[in-house]
Amino acid sequence: MQRPSQYKRHNMSLDNFAKIFNNEPYYPNIIIKPIEEETYRDDGLIYEVNTQKSIGFDWEIRDRYFSNGNFYLPTLRQFERKVIKPEIDLSIQCDSTETAIVVAWHEDFKSGNSFVQESKTDYIYKETAIVRETSYFRVYTYEQVVEFKAMLHQAFTNNQYNHNSFK
Repeated sequence: MQRPSQYKRHNMSLDNFAKIFNNEPYYPNIIIKPIEEETYRDDGLIYEVNTQKSIGFDWEIRDRYFSNGNFYLPTLRQFERKVIKPEIDLSIQCDSTETAIVVAWHEDFKSGNSFVQESKTDYIYKETAIVRETSYFRVYTYEQVVEFKAMLHQAFTNNQYNHNSFK
């Protein structure tokens, strides 16, 4: 982790979102299970209880360009090192106010542009890493969790783990 100062907040924000998500009465068969012990692979699973299908996800908090449910960039970016992990299918990025998420499928990142970018770290040096971007993303406020669950239901039902599940 390049920003250990954010680790506790990261975990607390994910636990908070999981409670909101799991307490949403629509689609009770779709739940979030955050990882219990750090693996440095993924942050948890979205699990469909009836079919036992699951979607691995990466969770992060964006402290720039995304607040109060407003995402201010035309594309969403993700580190290549996360996109290539086979256990992660979905990127979920929480806004700085912890009131909304922006999501994108790794399948869509894989077909997007890649380039080198400097990133913020807790250290003196800046991280230089390959990132990918996609214009296929969706923002959901915490009040729109039912819409997020509906999108996940669509993905599970149609085995459609890309932007087509946003429809």
